[in-house]
Amino acid sequence: MNSATRPYHLLRAVAVAAALVGSVGGASSVPVSWVGPNNGYWDVAGNWSSGLPSFADEVTLSSFDTIFNTGVLSLRSYVGSGRLTITGGTLQNSEASMVGALALSGGVISGTGALTVGGPSTWSSGAMTGAGSTTFS
Repeated sequence: MNSATRPYHLLRAVAVAAALVGSVGGASSVPVSWVGPNNGYWDVAGNWSSGLPSFADEVTLSSFDTIFNTGVLSLRSYVGSGRLTITGGTLQNSEASMVGALALSGGVISGTGALTVGGPSTWSSGAMTGAGSTTFS
C-alpha cells in the first residue's frame, strides 16, 4: 500500500469499526416487567414479561418484592415501589432507578446511575459501589 492510499484505507477501517460498534452498542431500551410472585427470584426467566432482563433494559418491578441473589447484571434502570432484596451477585444501573425499600444482606449494588430508596431499609452485609449515588428518603 502506498502513502496515497493509506488514508483511504484508514478511514474505511474507522467507518467499518464505527458501524459495528453502533450496531452492537446502540441497542434501544426494552421495557421488561415483573410478572412473577411476590418475593420471587430475579434470575427466573418466567418471572419476567419477556425473559430475563439484560443490559439495555428498563425494568419495572411494580409493587412486588423481588430477590436478586446471583450473577452480575447491568441494566439501564429499575423502578418499583416494593422491596428489593439483594443476597448475592451484583446489580448495576446506568440510569436513575428507584425502589420502595431495600434489604441488602449480601452482594453488591453498583452503577453510574442514581438509586433512590423510598422506604425502610436494612443493610447487614454486602456493598454499594460505583459512581452513582444512593439516596434513602
